[in-house]
Amino acid sequence: MNNVFHVMAILLVSLMVEAQTDVIYPINGDSITNCKINTVLKGNLVNYSKKANNYQKPAKAISIHGKLIFLNENSSIDSTLLNLLKHNTTEKHDFGYYQQTYNESKRISHNGMILTFAGAVACGAGIYQEESGNAGFIGAALFFGGGLMTNAGIPIWISSGIKAANNRKAMERCKMDVTLNFAGTPNGIGFRLALN
Repeated sequence: MNNVFHVMAILLVSLMVEAQTDVIYPINGDSITNCKINTVLKGNLVNYSKKANNYQKPAKAISIHGKLIFLNENSSIDSTLLNLLKHNTTEKHDFGYYQQTYNESKRISHNGMILTFAGAVACGAGIYQEESGNAGFIGAALFFGGGLMTNAGIPIWISSGIKAANNRKAMERCKMDVTLNFAGTPNGIGFRLALN
């Protein structure tokens, strides 16, 4: 029972250390590290926790998971926005990145499909060798090799196909539509360039 308590204590401490990864740059004094920022009130007053105690300190900047945020006297960040800042790690890429990843995924998916069908044909050839009576080593090698090829090809085919579909959707989302219209405006008549 004592060992279980020690393991639980170690896990709890490691979680607390992992959760305290924010940095505060106070207006006066040295930076405060290994803390957890809870909220930022108007007037740059930062509420934070360190070693299970809560503190408040005026700051000129904060760093949340490597994201540096400069504060002014009108800054205020509530706990909901802080959680979004801490957990929003999605990266957006440009159209070229998604297109390159899509083409690569389609190629790998195609290779997975070829590997699957080649494995199925080899497996069938091994079964045919076995049925015709002159199996020997070649029939068994074709059967087992074909089975391995099929089992390797199916997940490659499926996972790359899903990755290609996701990147195709991302390309559609970030594709920029450019339209040039001849239209009237309050300033007169002319061409209007619209980027959607």
